[in-house]
Amino acid sequence: MGGLRDIGVKPISKEVRELSLTFRGAGRDYSITVDELSDGQRVLLMLYAFRRGILQGGATAFVDEPEIGLAPHEMQPWLAAMLADIEERGGQFFAASHHPTVIDYLAPHRTVRLSRPKGMGVRADEVTLEMTGGVRVSEWISQPWAYEDEQGEDEGTT
Repeated sequence: MGGLRDIGVKPISKEVRELSLTFRGAGRDYSITVDELSDGQRVLLMLYAFRRGILQGGATAFVDEPEIGLAPHEMQPWLAAMLADIEERGGQFFAASHHPTVIDYLAPHRTVRLSRPKGMGVRADEVTLEMTGGVRVSEWISQPWAYEDEQGEDEGTT
């Protein structure tokens, strides 16, 4: 978030504290509370807090739909920073997403598609650029014909 200088906790009462953010704008500092942030700004704040607070050593992080409430231009810097942190610390990062920008950014050459053929147990299949004939993975998995084998009478039939 542009201009963010500090995140702190300020007391509201003896028992209650509130998360406060200090920004720099128009040559001066000003503070706001989390309640004053938009939903997307709150998501970003939590994602960055997750990135800074959770990833230690060789941690494995699983994030479900990190793009919810964010525009692609807001989500991409977080994804880049998360990947850099994971690489630097030797961890693993799993993201579940339906968003083509997230899929193409995190897994441009291959991904794992989770499906439930005929309502049965979850099946995991790797999807690669070779398999899609060079079509972007996100585009390929969005097509109904990518799931034809799941509609047949017998497993593996189309």
